[in-house]
Amino acid sequence: MSYELQVDNGRGGNFTSLIGYDVYSLETSYTLSYNITAGGIYRFRCRSLNINGWSEWSETTYIKAATIPSRPPAP
Repeated sequence: MSYELQVDNGRGGNFTSLIGYDVYSLETSYTLSYNITAGGIYRFRCRSLNINGWSEWSETTYIKAATIPSRPPAP
C-alpha cells in the first residue's frame, strides 16, 4: 500500500523521510540534490506498509557521495 524511504545527514544524524512520510505514497523515484557533501557517507533505510501495518526497518545501506571526475588536462 505504501513505503517509506529515509536518509540521514551524512554525519550519522537522525533519519529524515524522503518518500512515504505521507501515507499511501507509491512514488518510484526521488532525486536527492540538496545538502549533499562530497565524501559524506549517507545512511538509507526503508520499510513498507500493507494491510497488517508497517514492516520493520530494512538493514541500513551506506552510500558515499562522490564528485564528478575532473577532465585530465589537454595534451
